[in-house]
Amino acid sequence: NTPSGWLNSIFGRTFQSELSFDNTSLAALMALPQHLADEFNPIGVAFGALGLLLLFYERRAPLAALTLFGFVTTVLFAVSYHIGDIRDFYTPAYFFFAVAIAAALGAIFRYLTEHARFRASLIPATALLLITALVPLNNFFASFNDEDRSFHTQARDRWLVILSSNLPRNAILVSNDRDEITPMWYLQYVEHKRPDVLGLFPLVSPDPAYANVVRLVDSVIDSGRPVFIIKHLPGLALRFRLDPSPADLLRVAEASPPPPSFKSNAVVGGKLRVAGYSIISGVARANATLVVAVYWQPLAPLGRDYSTALQIFDASGRKLAQGNDHQPGGDVYPMSRWQRGELLDDQFTITLPPNTPAGIYHLFVRVYTTEGDDTLGDLTEIGTLQVTNQP
Repeated sequence: NTPSGWLNSIFGRTFQSELSFDNTSLAALMALPQHLADEFNPIGVAFGALGLLLLFYERRAPLAALTLFGFVTTVLFAVSYHIGDIRDFYTPAYFFFAVAIAAALGAIFRYLTEHARFRASLIPATALLLITALVPLNNFFASFNDEDRSFHTQARDRWLVILSSNLPRNAILVSNDRDEITPMWYLQYVEHKRPDVLGLFPLVSPDPAYANVVRLVDSVIDSGRPVFIIKHLPGLALRFRLDPSPADLLRVAEASPPPPSFKSNAVVGGKLRVAGYSIISGVARANATLVVAVYWQPLAPLGRDYSTALQIFDASGRKLAQGNDHQPGGDVYPMSRWQRGELLDDQFTITLPPNTPAGIYHLFVRVYTTEGDDTLGDLTEIGTLQVTNQP
């Protein structure tokens, strides 16, 4: 809430990284005719194209320049701004396209009322106006049910449940999606419900502390205020313990995972240290399923979104079992966003084969990309696993 913060909001600096003209922009340009057809149907598109041509043909330069400039610049901005709800940003372009449609209709109407062949009767001009007035009704009947939002109260109902629950005072509610938080702001500012609660989401500020949802939670966890996330975000479990709470919320309980049961100083690819591992659940015996947590600690920025694998080998080097390969953090906190020095809890589910003999087995990790099978370092041993015959 500062002058610089106000300027950041006015100039949209939070989202400036989303601006680029690339292959996605070219694809959006290719889809533009379909967007226009969806809004105006093919008849309207034909009138709009004709109107632009007629504005130049009739040398109505000021209106032609305004219409074309407004349409083109809005479209170029919309195809270069890579956000989820970008279709809404085409609206000014549709306004200018509607001006072009009006120019076409005006030119045709003048022709029908002034040309010697038609000016004796108003029937052609009247028919033109009636037909073009009826054209939008096609869109109305085709899309009204989809566009009618009067019965879509799910967001309001969800927030009423949250704000009416036994939520601690001054709680901080976090989502990775701004569209999920803004309904709460409406209920707070318009209906004055729970003004003590603070809602946050990534990029609410251009400050690096708000770059992603993990950084955001990390920046507020020590504020002394209770912190909740409003839905399950798997990437947060890498850094924080999440406890179920009323109204389907998850309370962020601690800022780092517990220390590993088994220490390790293995380093993968010179960039990723394994601080250790723990058996979270299960007993290491034949035909048992274990949940094993591997604790990663980046030594340098990783730069890629890698997947991880946990494998078990016997003394002869034969692979006995492999856990569920996955991309730790998912889309919420992939490895390219991990920070140097932080400790991350990456959990694997792994099943030992039936009749696995008791003994000492070796745990290995592998870090790789699914595209091109590029690996970070080699298959790396991180420690051993004692398999027992005890029930």
